[in-house]
Amino acid sequence: MSTILVVANETLGGAKLLEAIQQKAGSDDRIVVCVPRNRPREGYVIYAPGIAPIYLLSDKKGGYVLQRPGESASFVIPMKDGNGWNILQANAPATLFMRNPNGAGWILLPPGELPTLVLPDPQ
Repeated sequence: MSTILVVANETLGGAKLLEAIQQKAGSDDRIVVCVPRNRPREGYVIYAPGIAPIYLLSDKKGGYVLQRPGESASFVIPMKDGNGWNILQANAPATLFMRNPNGAGWILLPPGELPTLVLPDPQ
């Protein structure tokens, strides 16, 4: 097993990059994707109790780069029907993030896990 380090700039990403990585990697290789940015001009920081901040940065192509400290970057690609996003990782199945068809909020559905309902903070 070897580790493959991919360093990408903020405009490179998405499904094409992941396909290229998967073609080069062996089935037992560890893949680490790093998208360094200093002082991002746009994007979001997601704070949740008990976990480190999550950074969501635009890839300038309609998607986002999702970066959690200590983990590989993920790429957030809009679904073709406009009802949500696919969260793509180099070494894991896609996670779905979609509009709640039964009302307000969003549904986060990692593979093999129960869905999580995400509601806006009622400030």
